[in-house]
Amino acid sequence: MQNTTDVELSAIDSDKSVQIEIKYDDKLDEREPAYFQLAVLFTSCSGQRRLRIHNLSLPVTADYQKAFDFIQEMRDELTLRAAQILAAYREKCSEPAPMGQLILPEFAKLLPLHINCIVRHDSLNGGAELTVDDRAWMMSLVPSMTPLAIQQFLYPRIYIITSLCSSVGNSSGSTESLKNDSGCVSKMQGSTDFPTPIRASFDYFSPEEAYLIDNGLVAFIWVGSGVPSSWLNDVFNVNSIAQLDTEKHQLPFYDNDCSQALRHLWSHLNENRERALKLFIVKEQDALESWMKKFLVEDRYANNAHSYVDFLCLIHREIRSLIS
Repeated sequence: MQNTTDVELSAIDSDKSVQIEIKYDDKLDEREPAYFQLAVLFTSCSGQRRLRIHNLSLPVTADYQKAFDFIQEMRDELTLRAAQILAAYREKCSEPAPMGQLILPEFAKLLPLHINCIVRHDSLNGGAELTVDDRAWMMSLVPSMTPLAIQQFLYPRIYIITSLCSSVGNSSGSTESLKNDSGCVSKMQGSTDFPTPIRASFDYFSPEEAYLIDNGLVAFIWVGSGVPSSWLNDVFNVNSIAQLDTEKHQLPFYDNDCSQALRHLWSHLNENRERALKLFIVKEQDALESWMKKFLVEDRYANNAHSYVDFLCLIHREIRSLIS
């Protein structure tokens, strides 16, 4: 543009984000909030000229610690908002039921799960092992993600990969029907049927299986202590879990059904991604296992992250308090 205040874009959709850095030379009063207004003038797909205005009111501080202390207030506010929504539904829409029963609307059954995933995430709830730089990177990363990427970032997909071998057909590269995580059929090169993802809880893990955990940024292959030696040999060319090299961050390729099936799945997960997944191989009871369990978001992690069941109880108490 011909001035320093406007930005011109050829096209933009709901999956795009714009980050803006504002420099203000005058002194700000910490007793008063700072106000921002952003106007977007655009032409819709139907040819209509529209104006969308965003207004922000933000507190002012010169103390960096206060900026991060506010994160706890954000977490509490998210929990309260979720409880208010569910309390309003129970009061106005649901059939009479005992107060000891948690009533969730059909369209928002997973609302508590997603809220818990948000409030326990590193961007809002990093522990002592998380540096300020890491948390700041997380906070800047999330707004630039698409809604689908954020969903997977908060609730990773977990696949049982030891059962992939039996689903491999020919290797001619023909397009076959594949099942995705919603039970629908998708298309992909090769003839491997993808397993249905399991819930993100260690309760669903078995020592006789191996699992792939994918949150869109990093991926883990967790190998149980009882995984068949034939599978280990086919995929990693080792005869026992003790011989597994966890320092490697790439999948080897071997000419057998198990290796090809896992490579198909790995290629599919990296398809149409802005960044390639970084892979970590974790053996059962390995040192990396405690970090991997952080991504099992239905389980309790450390002292400051509720399990899904604990969070449901917390939300239920908040709802009862609001109604009474």
